[in-house]
Amino acid sequence: MRIAVLENDPYVPAGRFAVIATARGHTLVDIPLHDGAVVPDIGTFDAVVSLGGEMGSYDEAAYPFLDAEKAFLARCVGGGVPTLGLCLGSQLLADALGGRAYLAERPEVVFEPVEPIGSPDRVVEALASGPVVRFHRDTWDPPSGAEVLAVGGGYGQVFRFGTALAVQPHPEVTTDDLTVWATSDGSASLLDAAGTDGVALVEAFTAAEAEVAAVAESFFGAWLDEAERIAGRQPDGR
Repeated sequence: MRIAVLENDPYVPAGRFAVIATARGHTLVDIPLHDGAVVPDIGTFDAVVSLGGEMGSYDEAAYPFLDAEKAFLARCVGGGVPTLGLCLGSQLLADALGGRAYLAERPEVVFEPVEPIGSPDRVVEALASGPVVRFHRDTWDPPSGAEVLAVGGGYGQVFRFGTALAVQPHPEVTTDDLTVWATSDGSASLLDAAGTDGVALVEAFTAAEAEVAAVAESFFGAWLDEAERIAGRQPDGR
């Protein structure tokens, strides 16, 4: 498959997802929206991934590309394209599909498993098989017709809507990227508000590397299996 990777922030790359998807033979095309790239034509990709970022889905005035990205995501889901949103990407999907993304009462910065709810779901069960980083100040109300499939910390963590899977956590994050997030001056106020020690977070994450890698492999593998079925293509099939 050809997979469009929508980059919203230079400090939030595809990380583990890129490694896993390319190892399976898929072609990833990075689209740095934060650096002036434009959303592609929907017909040129078999699947789409929208990554995280420090901005909110509602910050269109400061980040004008968000309007175009949300419209693109809505077209993808309307066209039956497998679409995965991670953290900000999940919030963009909520907005794009008729739900709402907004500033949460309190940020969440934890390294904990999510709790599956609702219908049994192989992809969500894979995500919930171990702890994942949840690092966000915003949350979402799902669109009408969506099914919330995981919760945690008082927030929705996963919803499905058609071919869209919206995932609030960061199963893609690497130790290096998490270290930048958790120790940068820009994150200090968010960590304080969440009551989280950034250094301790990174230490716990690093100590659990084998489990982190297993969760990422299982989750992204399950999502790619699903995307391949929907797209009707094998890894080298385009």
